[in-house]
Amino acid sequence: EQEPQLLRISYSHPKNKKAIAFVGKGITFDTGGLDLKPSSAMRLMKKDMGGAACLLGLAQYINNYEWPVNIEIFLALAENSVDGKSFRPSDVIVSRSGQSVEIDNTDAEGRLVLADSLDFVTKEIKELDSVINVATLTGAIKVALGAEIAGLFSNSDELSGQLVKSAQQSGDLCWRMPLMEKYASSLSSSFADFKNSSEGFGGAITAALFLQKFVNNKNWAHLDIYAWNDKPTGSLSMSGGNGQGVQLLIEYLQHLQLK
Repeated sequence: EQEPQLLRISYSHPKNKKAIAFVGKGITFDTGGLDLKPSSAMRLMKKDMGGAACLLGLAQYINNYEWPVNIEIFLALAENSVDGKSFRPSDVIVSRSGQSVEIDNTDAEGRLVLADSLDFVTKEIKELDSVINVATLTGAIKVALGAEIAGLFSNSDELSGQLVKSAQQSGDLCWRMPLMEKYASSLSSSFADFKNSSEGFGGAITAALFLQKFVNNKNWAHLDIYAWNDKPTGSLSMSGGNGQGVQLLIEYLQHLQLK
């Protein structure tokens, strides 16, 4: 019933010549759709907007300073719920980019929302230097790296290096993961250009490979985060959203400020 929205927050200065864009996954609740999650997996799915929440925190910080580049933040907001109009496994949809996608699993909805958003950003923003998306995208990355380390995927060694350095200096950690092109074959479809998910191993990698199809060869990085504190730890005195990614990206922007 609640229609999706793409919320745009812009910071600009007339002398700036480059732009950096951030895109956040904001699934306000994720039931899994017709591929319904079990209740234990659905219980905390209000946190599936963790990527958008991260970037809203970043926007609040950006508002307090002047920056050497234009900054565009996009929050891709939607709900993955169930009713008679829900999309179905085996449906074929045509993305904004014109590429057709077979729905392998309705619970791989976040990458569909991000795909159209990334296509819009990378085509509409002139002189775009890089685009960084932040998303609670896969459970597979938590299996690989645990809850406190974000998975970093990027097609740019320079951008990746900047983000890893910022993570180390801020203590908001990430680890670069491989974009193994061979794994893209698991997204092959007999009915569309590709599927939205695969059944095999390496789910965080195949999700990133899916997103890469929509960045139009721009410098791009993808942070696959957990964004949740299961129990009180350290300065986080209660369970709940933990702002993962905010400090990392603040540190990244501070380095740009110093250049």
